[in-house]
Amino acid sequence: MLTKSELINDIAYEMSGYLTSEGIDRLKTVITFKLVNINLTAAETLPSTEIFDNEYIMKRYIIDLTATGRKQSTIKLYITIIKKFFAETGLNYHTCTGQDVMDYIATRLHKDKISKAYASTIQKYMSSFFAWAYRKKHIDDDVSRDIDKIRQPQKRKERLSDEEIARASLSISHDLRLNALFELMLAAGPRVGEIVNLNIDNLDFARKEIHIWGEKTSQWRTCFMTERCKQALKQYIGDRTEGAVFIGLRGRGRMCNKSIEDMVKEIALFGGCKFNATVHSFRKTFASREYRRTKDVLFVSKRLGHSSTDVTIKYYICDDVELDRMQANLAA
Repeated sequence: MLTKSELINDIAYEMSGYLTSEGIDRLKTVITFKLVNINLTAAETLPSTEIFDNEYIMKRYIIDLTATGRKQSTIKLYITIIKKFFAETGLNYHTCTGQDVMDYIATRLHKDKISKAYASTIQKYMSSFFAWAYRKKHIDDDVSRDIDKIRQPQKRKERLSDEEIARASLSISHDLRLNALFELMLAAGPRVGEIVNLNIDNLDFARKEIHIWGEKTSQWRTCFMTERCKQALKQYIGDRTEGAVFIGLRGRGRMCNKSIEDMVKEIALFGGCKFNATVHSFRKTFASREYRRTKDVLFVSKRLGHSSTDVTIKYYICDDVELDRMQANLAA
């Protein structure tokens, strides 16, 4: 039979297409309160819980992930990998072991020549699934403890150099839209989806504030405009008073992720960037420049919308070659 928690998550899942994440949280709170003194009794035992069906358990996993506020795109990635694992191994979740998962990953590495990065992703997603299944009492043993972590080589953190930024700034100053995007990324380091969803009423020019709805955190955070950013955004927006900040060339609707990324590649080309720059590259550029300016990793982490400074340090703050070179010259 369903537990109270499962019932509440089922209801939240069914309503997820109609309510915001805040609405879903409120709904779960109200239902939990209303069920405090009520005991659930099943009319009949669900057969799927007796035969330990893989499809059933994955549906339950989807429901619980949705109820906790995970993005649908993230859930899809999890389920794709988990379904592939069960389909290719023919195993059942209830009897699967950590060694089964490790054998599967080893086979994929050897036969399919998957990268260490992808192997690490499989390991993380399968560990997460089995940890959830154990926590929810769908399995008797915590299989996730027996799935060894896979260490993957860390990619070189690439950011635009000061020289590349200066060249790009000079080259795109005549293009109001490119310049507005460029200065926004340098001032706030938003994610590409956050740029797409940014509205004019999210900009407070009087206080030089940019209010960003976190694409991953589903929380508001405040970033701050430089004077250059303020002027660039005001010039681009012109007399528009509502709607999306970044719109198509014909003024018809909000730009999509790909259009923003194409603009970023154009900016990087003007700057003579030596690698394939993306919005994410500008997030790292923003993080590195802000850390150089403030020496405050917590401040930088909050601006990026990270839940932990560890993520900021490990993946976003790049080695400051310019600063190292300056100090080396002073020492010489």
